[in-house]
Amino acid sequence: MQIKNLVIGAAITFLTFLVIFTGMQTFYPNPEYTDFCEEINPRSPKLAQDRAICAEDAMQCPDGTFVGRDPSNNCEFFDCEQLEKEKQCQDNYENARETYSKTLFIITLILGIILLLLGGKLFNLEAVGAGIMGGGGITIFYGSTSYWQFAGDLFRFIISIIALITVIYIAYWLNNKIHRPKIKKKK
Repeated sequence: MQIKNLVIGAAITFLTFLVIFTGMQTFYPNPEYTDFCEEINPRSPKLAQDRAICAEDAMQCPDGTFVGRDPSNNCEFFDCEQLEKEKQCQDNYENARETYSKTLFIITLILGIILLLLGGKLFNLEAVGAGIMGGGGITIFYGSTSYWQFAGDLFRFIISIIALITVIYIAYWLNNKIHRPKIKKKK
C-alpha cells in the first residue's frame, strides 16, 4: 500500500468513526444527570474558613441510613429526606446510563460489523476498503467500551471471543478473496 493510500485509509477510518459518533450523539443522546436530579442543595458553598467545625456524631434516618452534620449549615444534621431523594435520582440516572450504554453497544456492534463487511467488499479500492473496515473496528470498540463497565465478566468474555472470531473470519475471507485465482469460464 502506498503512502497516499495509507493517509487516505486513515482519514476514511477517522471520518467513518466521526460520522458514527456524531450520528449517535445527535439521534441518540446520552442521558444527562440534570434530567433525573434537580439541583438538590441550592445553598451556595461557603469557603473553608467560613465553615464550622462540627461534632463527628451521626443521626439515624427512618430508612436506617446515617447522616452527619453539615458544616455549611451551622452544623445541623443533613436532611434525611433530601438524602433519600439524592439516592433515588442517582439510582434512576445510573439505570438510564446502563440502558443507554447497552443500546449503544448493540447499535454500534451492528454498524461496526456492517462496516467491516462493506469494507471487505470494497477492498478492491484498497484505501477505501481498509478505511471503512478501520472505522468499523473503532465503532465496535467505542460501543464495547461504553457498556463494558455495566457488563458482567461472562458477557465480556463471550463478546471478546465473538469479536476475535469475527475479525479472524473476515481476515480469512478477505485473504481468500484477494489471493484466489480467477477461473475463466469457457464459452
